Amino acid sequence: MFDHIRGLRRRARRPAWPSRLALIALLVAVLPATTLTAAGAAGRSAAPDSSVSRCSTGYVTSALRLSHVTVSSAVLDTTGSYTPPGSTTPITGLPGFCAVDLTQTDSAGNPIHIAVWLPTNWNGRFQGIGGGGYSCGIVYASTPQYVNPSLEQTLKSGYATASTDCGVPVADQFTGSWALKPDGRLDKPLITDFASAGIHDMTVAGKAVTQAFYSNKIQYSYFNGCSTGGREGLMEAQQYPADYNGIVSGAPAVNWTSSVPAAIWPALVMNRMHDALPTCKQDAFIQAVVKACDAHDGVTDGIIGDPAACHWNADKLIGLSTPCGTITATDAAVMNKIWQGPVTTDGRSLWWGLQRGASTSMIAATTTTHGVTTPQPFGIPVGWLGTWLQQNPNWDWKPSPSNNSTSCSRNRCGSSHPPSPRTTLT
Repeated sequence: MFDHIRGLRRRARRPAWPSRLALIALLVAVLPATTLTAAGAAGRSAAPDSSVSRCSTGYVTSALRLSHVTVSSAVLDTTGSYTPPGSTTPITGLPGFCAVDLTQTDSAGNPIHIAVWLPTNWNGRFQGIGGGGYSCGIVYASTPQYVNPSLEQTLKSGYATASTDCGVPVADQFTGSWALKPDGRLDKPLITDFASAGIHDMTVAGKAVTQAFYSNKIQYSYFNGCSTGGREGLMEAQQYPADYNGIVSGAPAVNWTSSVPAAIWPALVMNRMHDALPTCKQDAFIQAVVKACDAHDGVTDGIIGDPAACHWNADKLIGLSTPCGTITATDAAVMNKIWQGPVTTDGRSLWWGLQRGASTSMIAATTTTHGVTTPQPFGIPVGWLGTWLQQNPNWDWKPSPSNNSTSCSRNRCGSSHPPSPRTTLT
């Protein structure tokens, strides 16, 4: 999920262990990161594996000996095209593969769905893939704007691959509303599945199906994920280190108690200052700061190589005309506060702000209707602060007129009043 806000920059003293753990995970992942595609082609057998005859529900059921796991189907697909469940858009250009669908139940009886794709021309490797947002998957297809891996991508590289929904609906990817039971209490078994158990169970089942299907043993197993998938990769490294030989943990969505509230900061700033920045004004600030700081690293490529060394002030654009109006002093102050990041009412920095030059399209989004622009906060922090922390899916993120401070802390965001013992956000 936080691949969308990886521009957040903390000004307070950062804890050492998460960065060290991420470094360890990435060092472990050096081999797979450089071979996830190239080694896939190099390791493939010259001829299709004769195990295609094993692609049947009956065979996989008889070969798979895992409690609480049922083989829903096993179908050989050589058409080159596959339409995922619930979609009308086919994935094309696929090699021949065996599509195995599994259903597993957790300790509370929740059904968890797992998809395992087994190419007929296998590279000898298994790759588990992660999810995004409040969703684990199932990630069938690759999309140009999203960096997470998919069954399509890994299959085309010759991997046996698996993805799971962890028992939670992908439709709630940006709200996380599945975390509440009908009675309003947190669904702790599902939260555990989403946190770590679901990916581990997918890995165990996916590798077991792979090993039963092919005549050769799995040579190496890798996990590949970004954002929520990156967090899942770190959880695998900590809790189930024997699951994989290597882990690619990209932009891991960790430190939720700080980074998630920080993601609502831009909307709070715009709401408090009664000045929601239209897209074209935000774009003007981004273009100007990139132009000012791009060459600091010695290369002019449209990218700020060292954002921490860029201190360009948005005040420099006051008076500039844009298609959506002239940039005002308040506009510039809003942009500077967004870059500054969340602070307490006494000015103490709590977490990173958006890095200068980073896109504002997700966590500083706005909409303009009939000439009126309003902030649209990123759904993930709204869901976490309202549904997950307060068990209140109808929580209004906007402070009331009598309580309009834009203060944020580990225990509250959007209120200057002390939290009550029962409700930590107001």
